[in-house]
Amino acid sequence: MSTRAEQVEFFVEEQAGLPALLRATCRVIDALWRPLPARALVRVIDETALSRLDDELWTFRDDAFIPHSPYAGEPNPASPVLLTARAPQDIDLTPDLFIDTTAQTPAADCFARFSRVAVVLDADGSRREAGRDRFREWRSLGLTPQTHPVGR
Repeated sequence: MSTRAEQVEFFVEEQAGLPALLRATCRVIDALWRPLPARALVRVIDETALSRLDDELWTFRDDAFIPHSPYAGEPNPASPVLLTARAPQDIDLTPDLFIDTTAQTPAADCFARFSRVAVVLDADGSRREAGRDRFREWRSLGLTPQTHPVGR
């Protein structure tokens, strides 16, 4: 597997559940995308989570807006942050930043498409264990994943 990713980071939320995971995801998008700003792809587990993250991003901060939209097959030029429930290998985009909130490891070949990968984990046991598996896998590929707590 070619490892284009120059930066792999895990962001860990102390609370469990979808609301905590989505709030943490908003904080990670804000922290990582805003300084770039480049195209970002954010993957969630399903369409329900996608709709809830879309709503959460509209109300996340009173003083700043993150331009985003659900990915509907074609990138929206006005929305550098794209939300999807599809696997990244099913999307014909090469954004600089890939943020994943799922417990599913992307296909090995798609990992090489992104220069920066962020995984957002909550305290759910199965998602944490899947995150640990990814961490070990990516370390075995010669990458040096970093872990950060998600600030309140």
